[in-house]
Amino acid sequence: MCKKIINKLLNNEFKKILLLIYKTYFDKPIINFYKTNYKKNVLISYIKYPFIKWVNYSHTNNIEAISIWEVFNKLWYNVDIVNYDYEWKINYEKYNIIFWFWEPLENSFYINSNNIKIFYWTWMNICDNNYNTISRIKEVFNKFNIYMIESGRIIMKPLFLQTTLVDAIICMWNNTITNSYKKYYNWPIYNIPVTYYETLNYKDRLNNFNYTENKINFLWFWSSWLIHRWLDILIELFKKRTDLNLHICWPVDNEIKFKNLYNEEMYNTNNIFTHWFVNIKSDIFNEIVNKCTYVIFPSCAEWEPSAIINLMSIWIIPIATENSWINLELWIKIDSISYHDILKSIDYALSLSNSDIIKKSKLCAKNTLKRNNIKNYKYILKNNLIDIIKD
Repeated sequence: MCKKIINKLLNNEFKKILLLIYKTYFDKPIINFYKTNYKKNVLISYIKYPFIKWVNYSHTNNIEAISIWEVFNKLWYNVDIVNYDYEWKINYEKYNIIFWFWEPLENSFYINSNNIKIFYWTWMNICDNNYNTISRIKEVFNKFNIYMIESGRIIMKPLFLQTTLVDAIICMWNNTITNSYKKYYNWPIYNIPVTYYETLNYKDRLNNFNYTENKINFLWFWSSWLIHRWLDILIELFKKRTDLNLHICWPVDNEIKFKNLYNEEMYNTNNIFTHWFVNIKSDIFNEIVNKCTYVIFPSCAEWEPSAIINLMSIWIIPIATENSWINLELWIKIDSISYHDILKSIDYALSLSNSDIIKKSKLCAKNTLKRNNIKNYKYILKNNLIDIIKD
């Protein structure tokens, strides 16, 4: 972000000076974070933030990043960390492994070195992702004659080398995601679950939970790219279904065209409640989730979203498209991404008896707590890495 601002505002000479300062003092890699003296080195290209300010609760990538660094340390690697957008010179010959994604991994292919290259990515293959999200943008354009580019999730920077030439890929435990890579990649693909933060105890949440009243309350708890994630269709649907309530948790005003188009519905409709960013450690989060039985998340290209996993760990049932989840016992499936099928899935959710809802909620929480806990995440990651290194 700093580099973008510098590039935009300043003339060339002053820009060079500031970029040099930024490179030297702010963007420099963290070298041997654990101060170990092992024989092997790994370069991890992702985010330095959790090591500088420790974990925040805006996204589970904080705790996942720290866990990855810990696992490499336990495998006897000295750990160097660099931001994923680091563009400066790197001595790749130093490293036995280059891990994660973006510039540092992509640039490593231009150096004649024998290190193991591992691509770690949570999203669907870029080709499939971009095709699906652009299709949605076209659909909205045909409807309103507006291109909402910023509300689609378009990955502008190609990652073709690191999705085709690496020694291994690690991606989310989702068949749709895995298959999107298999079309272009013939080497090993390993899977790993998304983890969650422990916030509410699901048993505490249930003490005052009224299933009869709360089954009409649905939660959209996600992040950017509102067209990509079909919030436009949900708003249109809930505007008509005044017997139901929709809680939207994200600063939707950040996507101006979307906000302008749906401002009336989001802020002046009796059954649609638009909240800003909601921290999962906040009182407002507790208040909202204690009203909602279901979280609904249609998407045209997704992974296993950590925001949804957090909600599933506290007994909230997901209503989802197939590319967002894999365990049919835990969710209510949206057959295809259309107004009709989303409505069909909502009506099915409403038809469930209280005992069916409790059974599905309990199974959802039980499986999520077992499968997606951070201890299991580390265990699976470690086994994946051992297998990759061995081969």
